[in-house]
Amino acid sequence: MKQINKSIISILLAFTMITSCFIIAFAEESTISPEETTETATEESSENQPDEPATEPEITEAADKNKDDVIGKIYLCSRWSGITTTGHLWVYVHNTSDEPITVGLLEVAPDDGISMATFGFTRSDGFGIYYNMETYRNDKYCDESCISLCDDLTVSELEKVNKKLLTSNQWNPFINCVFFACSIWNTAGNTFIMPFTYPPITRLIIKTAGGTETCIMVHQPAENTFKQRGFGNNSYLDPLSEKSLAK
Repeated sequence: MKQINKSIISILLAFTMITSCFIIAFAEESTISPEETTETATEESSENQPDEPATEPEITEAADKNKDDVIGKIYLCSRWSGITTTGHLWVYVHNTSDEPITVGLLEVAPDDGISMATFGFTRSDGFGIYYNMETYRNDKYCDESCISLCDDLTVSELEKVNKKLLTSNQWNPFINCVFFACSIWNTAGNTFIMPFTYPPITRLIIKTAGGTETCIMVHQPAENTFKQRGFGNNSYLDPLSEKSLAK
C-alpha cells in the first residue's frame, strides 16, 4: 500500500512540474509587446534586404552664403569741430535688410540705424560705450565737418561686431573713442584703419582711405539712448540721463 502511495505522489509531482514549465513559458511569451514584435519583424526584413550606401547630409551653397548675406552698412565716422577740440570718432550701423537685426544689445528695425561710441569725462553716465548719442544729436555730429568710410555689413561680420562690443565697454586716454571706433570698424570693414589715439591723425588716415562724405544718420529720440554696463554676458543697458544728453 505504501508503495502505491509513493508512486501516485511521484506521478503528481511530475505532472505539477510539467504544468508549471508550460505556464512559465506561456507567461514569458505573452509579455513580448507588439512594439517588440514589430521591431523584430523589421530587423528580420532589413537583414534580408541588400545594404544601401550611407548618405551624408548635403551642404548646400545657400547655407554657405547665409553668413555672407549683406544685412546692413557700417560707417566709421569722424568729426572735427575746430582747433580748440581734438574731435570725435564713432561707428554707425544702418539696417538695410527686411528684418530687425541686433547690434550689440539693441534691436535695430529695417531702414533704421544705431550709433556707438565711447566717452569718458565729457559724459555724466560713466566711462564706456554709449548707444545713439550721435544719432540723438545728429544735428551736431552730422555737420559739414563729419567724414566717414562706409562698407557692407554681412551676417558673419555683425556677429564679430557684437562679440567685440561685449568686451569693449571701457574708456581711458589711450583706449578712447578712436581706439573703440577703429577696433569695431576693423572687425567688419575692408579697409584697415590704424587706431591712433589722437583723433586728428586718425581723421587724416580716414581721408586718405577715401572717407570724404558725411554720414547721414537716422535721428533717434532720447528714450532710445543708452549706456552699456558690464562686460561679456553680464552686459546690459541703462537709459542715458538728461545731463549726458545735454552736453
